[in-house]
Amino acid sequence: APGMFTKSLTIPASPGVWRVTEGGLTAYAARTEANTAEYQNLAASAALVTPVARNIIWLGSTPTPSLSSLLRPRHATQITGARSIPLLPPLPGLMIALALIIGAWWRETGARP
Repeated sequence: APGMFTKSLTIPASPGVWRVTEGGLTAYAARTEANTAEYQNLAASAALVTPVARNIIWLGSTPTPSLSSLLRPRHATQITGARSIPLLPPLPGLMIALALIIGAWWRETGARP
């Protein structure tokens, strides 16, 4: 058909990416193994990770973890209140932001004094 080209090549058995160039046209082809280990079992299941998860120290033999064994008293102080203090007051922050925007515009447009 017009615009469709076919060609058969004998390539080595090793996987890889092949580039074929003819005139100004270039085509790429990838050779992969037909049935790699990643594609053996694509079903989502907990059966494969359950034996590994049972050996994790905090999980033990129950499906719901108990974190109480990991929490140790740290002799921390009790927080009785909190106060929010802005890093930069709003008006000076707005003026700085506006100056940066104007400066960026000035530089982008190439305006000179």
